[in-house]
Amino acid sequence: MTVFFRYFFTKVAIVLMIWPCFGLDESSIQIEQSKFRSRDEVAFVVKLMPEYKIIKKPKVWIDNEEKEISSNLSFDNVKNSYLLRCKLNPWVQHNLKFQFFVCGKLCHIINKSSVYHPPEDHTTYYFWLMIFFGFVGGMLLNIMPCVLPVIMLKIRHMTSSVAVWSSIFGNYISFIALAIVTCLLKQLGNSVGWGFHFQNIYFLKSALVFLFVFTLMSFNKINFFFNLEMKQMTRGEIMKNIISSVMITLLAIPCSAPFLGSAVTFAIQEAFPNLLLIFIAIATGFNIPYFLAIFIDVSFLKKLQGTIFQKIINFGVVSAFLWLTWQLSVRIKLVEFIAITLLFTISFLLFDKNRNKLAWLSLFGVMLMNISGGKGAQPFNPEEVEALINKNHVVVVNVTADWCVSCKYNKLKLMNSAIRSKLKECNAKFIEVDITEHNEDVIKYMKKYGRSGIPFTLVCGPGNRQGILLSEIPSEDEIMLSIDQAK
Repeated sequence: MTVFFRYFFTKVAIVLMIWPCFGLDESSIQIEQSKFRSRDEVAFVVKLMPEYKIIKKPKVWIDNEEKEISSNLSFDNVKNSYLLRCKLNPWVQHNLKFQFFVCGKLCHIINKSSVYHPPEDHTTYYFWLMIFFGFVGGMLLNIMPCVLPVIMLKIRHMTSSVAVWSSIFGNYISFIALAIVTCLLKQLGNSVGWGFHFQNIYFLKSALVFLFVFTLMSFNKINFFFNLEMKQMTRGEIMKNIISSVMITLLAIPCSAPFLGSAVTFAIQEAFPNLLLIFIAIATGFNIPYFLAIFIDVSFLKKLQGTIFQKIINFGVVSAFLWLTWQLSVRIKLVEFIAITLLFTISFLLFDKNRNKLAWLSLFGVMLMNISGGKGAQPFNPEEVEALINKNHVVVVNVTADWCVSCKYNKLKLMNSAIRSKLKECNAKFIEVDITEHNEDVIKYMKKYGRSGIPFTLVCGPGNRQGILLSEIPSEDEIMLSIDQAK
């Protein structure tokens, strides 16, 4: 009998101990949306019964996605609740899944679903923020290293107030046309991104012909509109400035200046009116040098056409032509490059001999020639990144292209001795993905992180599986800190 009572009371004691755990389910935890939000982070207030505690960082996923979201948990003693901050776009609705490890007398795993709703004022606030980002990004685009030859071309236009105004108009026309084309491509179901027109071989050849003509004009080999009457000359000069401004814009936009990537990514996801307004904001920032020139005396502008400045401008134009020639050379076979070089040479000689029709025909042949189909897209598998992280490696994913000078600058920074030592210390893996040729998988991968253009550098690892997206032109301190956070 004593043994029976001992056994009975032991069982009752165990049941009483674990009984509270039987009542723990999804309803035992309350998740409320916090008012806190930042550019890439949202927060939730998590409440549960006083006798229980969350003893480790919860796991958070977006519904239908396997990738875990980076989060941070902190306890508020006053309110006896937790603040859970998650890396998410705060301006988009998310269906989320949470997994909590809760302990009292015993420990229990609780799964819970919740929906994050963006604040009611998100559309207006974020839209105007992206308008500002677009303006600043367009302004900074003028001083990016890949736009240096373009600045030389801009200086050439600053000969009079008419030239300045027509150049401003040409830039606005360019960005409006880009907005329309972007919207049409979206409607047709195509992926769009900033500067990806350089992946098109025919655009490269057309731009090269344009710069070749500009080079001929720089060295007075050909002159447009000079044989017209005075009234027609003004119209001709206006048209010349508009057309050249359009081409200057197309040459400049492969660069992704600071703030520009965020603005363009947001714009591409918006309806046409909002997309158009953001592109106009970018054009306004890009036009700042022209707007400043309006307030400069015309006589000073004419000094920019002096002998020394002309030599500097000629150097910039030739540099742009040679740079674009190199871009084309790495995309085609040697036999085609030799043929195109021959056509340019013939055209140059014929213009000198006043055989303009044959010269133009040679240039037209450059655009039509297509012996080869390019070097092919580089394969990329995001699962490779996941596999390396599972082996406790820090992974640096760097997306680049031959036409992105900022990407080359970033790579030099990533390869300096201090950062290389840091990467070696962390047993890090460096994955470089080239999108000189179109690669749909890479574009989708970048868009998951809110970026529609390059440079794109992502640092991820066991400490941050979601990944830390670096700014377009990251500092050495930013790179170092990201590697430490990803370890």
